[in-house]
Amino acid sequence: MGADFTVSVNKSLDIRNEISRITKGNGVDVVLDTVGLESTLNLAGTLLNKNGAIVMVGLFGKEITIPLFQTVIKEYQLYGPLWGNFNELREVVDLAKTGKVKHRIQKFRLSEVNDAIELLHGGNITGRAVIIP
Repeated sequence: MGADFTVSVNKSLDIRNEISRITKGNGVDVVLDTVGLESTLNLAGTLLNKNGAIVMVGLFGKEITIPLFQTVIKEYQLYGPLWGNFNELREVVDLAKTGKVKHRIQKFRLSEVNDAIELLHGGNITGRAVIIP
């Protein structure tokens, strides 16, 4: 279980060409959409191979239109965030503690918050930025 590769989107990267290059034009199996905008959902659908999946991790807070035609043609699945029950959460936390689930976190002191914001704006943080008081 795991990813063969990950691509972090930034302003200078042509994501469609990069995915096409890496997958030799086949598209990806799964896209994790951590933003939840209509534009990111539409982009995710163009990056998938047939029978792929989009996992909507982030939700922007307003209704979006699902590209039904694209969904039917590519036969992909769309999953929303569901945490499950307490036992499943405990199992995920245990996996993280044992190192079986890798996370990408960059920690910043409160005094470095401006640096963190600048890195975020520049697309230079992979994963999550966490401010430590």
